[in-house]
Amino acid sequence: VGFRSSMELKKKLRTATLEEVKREGRNYSVVQRKRRILKYLESHTYINGRDTEMLNGCSQYMALNDLKELKGDGLITQIGRSRQIIYIKNREAKK
Repeated sequence: VGFRSSMELKKKLRTATLEEVKREGRNYSVVQRKRRILKYLESHTYINGRDTEMLNGCSQYMALNDLKELKGDGLITQIGRSRQIIYIKNREAKK
């Protein structure tokens, strides 16, 4: 699909002002973030990276790192690959 913008749209974009949107920093510790993920999984079937970011108010890097550590500890299992990864809580995991 080819997209050609109108001259009117181009003029509006040239004069548009941008503003920075800051995330609300909740500053949870690593332990608190992991507890929140596990608590979320008690009431939901699965969680993904984006849900983790929103839940803990953290960056994508921190969210994925927390999920990776929980997976390494054997508390959650990864299902899927690439951009379609979800995590579920292991049934036999210790609380």
